[in-house]
Amino acid sequence: MGRILLLLTVLWIPALAEAQTEPEWQRGVELRRQGQDAAALEVFAALHARTASPASLAQVALAEQALGRWGAAALHLDAALARPDAWVTERRGALAQARDEITRHVGQLEVLVSRAGLTVEVDGTAVGTSPLPGPVPATEGTVVVRLREAGRVVGERRVTVQPGALSRASLEVGAGVSASGGGALGVVGGVSLGVGGGALVGVAVAWALRESHVQRWNSDECWPAGATRMEACPGEPDAWSAAETAAIVLGAAGGALLVAGAVLLIVDASGGGGETALACAPGLLGVSCQGRF
Repeated sequence: MGRILLLLTVLWIPALAEAQTEPEWQRGVELRRQGQDAAALEVFAALHARTASPASLAQVALAEQALGRWGAAALHLDAALARPDAWVTERRGALAQARDEITRHVGQLEVLVSRAGLTVEVDGTAVGTSPLPGPVPATEGTVVVRLREAGRVVGERRVTVQPGALSRASLEVGAGVSASGGGALGVVGGVSLGVGGGALVGVAVAWALRESHVQRWNSDECWPAGATRMEACPGEPDAWSAAETAAIVLGAAGGALLVAGAVLLIVDASGGGGETALACAPGLLGVSCQGRF
């Protein structure tokens, strides 16, 4: 912990005369010293919006790191290191240590979008325009991926990211957005509920047929004088047994479809519908992958 604090302290100290003259820079540094990282992030973000310098972007990344916004911190710090100025060059070693710390909390997320030209956001941070050139760093745990067109959200998904692993998620325009009428899972869930309800109606019909055959078997019609029931009504036992089996099968299938439909509707309403994701990480025998569809 002491080494991390020392690292942050070193990174806060502006060495360049031009950086020291920026009021926002000085304000952001002071806020970081006071532990007000969220406020410092706002200050450095505003400074970067005005100057677009690697140094201001690195300060944005360090504030995001302090707040646990690991994915955004990795994205911004990588961008700052890719085009360094004198401040970044002077502190490259310390910034690399910060990047190593960030790495332990991020995975790589590949976002596949059904349409080009949409702004892709991961946990509120714009990571590019679809189609993205490759995976982007994302914070471990559940992240929210959004698609925007002209500032309006046109798609949204929740994706689980594992540190050090590659996850893939497919999004369609309108998926997970209530204004679009629901995602694909909502449609499947509705169909499942309808088919499940129909199956339960079939249970009632099959059981009524079974009772009809049993009553006929037990009636005088199937026990005439001088003959056995099997001789008079040989097909009744098979008929009621078949109807009973049909009722049991339809009941089990209908119940399962009703439960599955309800779960799919709940998942779709929560914004997770239609998500396709694959996460891969090193394993004992090579690479292990887990899929979610």
